[in-house]
Amino acid sequence: MLFGTLLISPTLMVAAALDLPVQSVTRLADRSSSVDLTVERVALLGDEADATVGPNFTFDVAPDGRWLLSPVTREFEMLTFSSNGEFQGAVGRRGQGPGEYRWVRHVVAGDVLVHIFDTENARWTALSPRDWQPVRMSSFVGDPSDVVVFGDSVAVVAATISTSEAIGFPIHLMGRLEGIQRSFGAEPDAPFRADRGILARRRLARADSNSVWVAHQSRYRIERWNLDGELEAVLERDVPWFEPHADPLLPSPDKLPAPLLTDVAFDPDTELLWVAISVGDPEWRRALVTGPEREGSGYEIGEWDGYHDTIVEVIDPERGEVIASTRIDQRLWSLDGRMFGASYFEEDGVYPRIEVWRFTLDVQPLLDEIEGVSTDPIGFTCSAS
Repeated sequence: MLFGTLLISPTLMVAAALDLPVQSVTRLADRSSSVDLTVERVALLGDEADATVGPNFTFDVAPDGRWLLSPVTREFEMLTFSSNGEFQGAVGRRGQGPGEYRWVRHVVAGDVLVHIFDTENARWTALSPRDWQPVRMSSFVGDPSDVVVFGDSVAVVAATISTSEAIGFPIHLMGRLEGIQRSFGAEPDAPFRADRGILARRRLARADSNSVWVAHQSRYRIERWNLDGELEAVLERDVPWFEPHADPLLPSPDKLPAPLLTDVAFDPDTELLWVAISVGDPEWRRALVTGPEREGSGYEIGEWDGYHDTIVEVIDPERGEVIASTRIDQRLWSLDGRMFGASYFEEDGVYPRIEVWRFTLDVQPLLDEIEGVSTDPIGFTCSAS
């Protein structure tokens, strides 16, 4: 491997986290000029008939390389595409029986199986990617902002769950038979508040077989927790373009869109973290259209690319450094540890699609400086709208 894994003395749940030493918070140094990032578009997903898509969806890559998509416009289905972007078919139908769904909130590719988390049916279904038949079904609670699966039988869920054991914690470990086994992830200096909207939301990336990276969405803070609920590491970055906030995500011509950490991914081969952060486009006002009044805002986002840009950064956790950073003129929604991602793309006269991009990371200059190692450029595929 090119880089090691950052491990800092673990602390136990919230009580022990109160004693977390200050030095265990790693302030990320900026070495982003050391590495070059290049980008190219590799695919467009969707059509105007059988594979219609919308701006809200979940996306992952099956173990065999097929792309899996669940748009809100097809809330009871999962769409499948070949690795070259060809539509293969829809999986599922509306209902409450086996193979039936009412709201596919997340599609997650496991080690062998593909997992559908259906919030309306409160059910976790594991499918065989050979024929998309259900292998097993389990009860499931919560409306997660993200899910990762370990060993096809344990899920780590980022969600607000209002049970006596889970309330006050943003992260939950669930077994397919045991339900919620453990809740964790609260901060001693910033008590978890389920009523504070964006402050409660997290994005997740599997770190290894026993730990997960947990990224806050309204501040540049990424934590590593193991499955025993122990905090292992904290990474923070101080930059003027991402001040911590609790702003409601309501579009307005009077205020620049607040930054939002939209996704985090971990590449196990290089042991690098990838982070996508949406920031306001310099001409964001042009993307607004008049919409229904809600909570004091009379505007809606008419064009996502025009409203947001995206800053993509690559972090070496072991060295505590940002080794690459670039800004793209698209609203990038998703990154994935299998090196794919997806987001919405629309233009006049063309049906909506998902635009997929490939980022290539050339780490050779950094490796020459650190180790004298020679290697090929690292490819990381994600997508932007």
